[in-house]
Amino acid sequence: MRKNVNVSIFAVLSFILLWVITASFMLNLWPSIHSASKWKAITHEEYNFTIEYPAKWRVQKYGDSGCKGEREVKLLLYPNWMSNTYVEVLVKSMDEPTLSDVVNWSEDRLRLYRYNATIRGDNSFRESALLEMVLHGQPVIQRKYELMSNSYEEVYIARSSDMIIIRLQSPCDEFPAKEEIFHKIVESFRPLK
Repeated sequence: MRKNVNVSIFAVLSFILLWVITASFMLNLWPSIHSASKWKAITHEEYNFTIEYPAKWRVQKYGDSGCKGEREVKLLLYPNWMSNTYVEVLVKSMDEPTLSDVVNWSEDRLRLYRYNATIRGDNSFRESALLEMVLHGQPVIQRKYELMSNSYEEVYIARSSDMIIIRLQSPCDEFPAKEEIFHKIVESFRPLK
């Protein structure tokens, strides 16, 4: 014998709405109850630095093996797991590196990007000139470039025993809004005492 179940349209819509709201909060797609001005700090003792990031962002810390085959990626910051915006902190050991050494390290990867763009016949790779800046009294270099539908900004830091690249990747249309956050993240970067 077959039973008829009467479910009101209101009950079905209420369930769907509740499910969507719950899922969006779990995925951090809605603004959280944290104020946008609240920041957290993370310390990476193994690589001797601390950095601040928006409190509602996610953070992943990595050791020697790095992140997904990228050995130099030691820290990853991102708004949510569905976002194509993220900030990476890359670290490579070297005795007494110069800023030119850090630029050359980045150039190795950028040469491949330029070559692949040429092979594909697209002109999506665009870059601006290197810009010398000062961060906490130390010289650093900034570079911006675009590749396909993403914009990038990198800040190069030379320390006594390693090189640091702090990199923002964001879709071109979101980049201006994320750039201000990136600059605050970079400004917060400090070696441990």
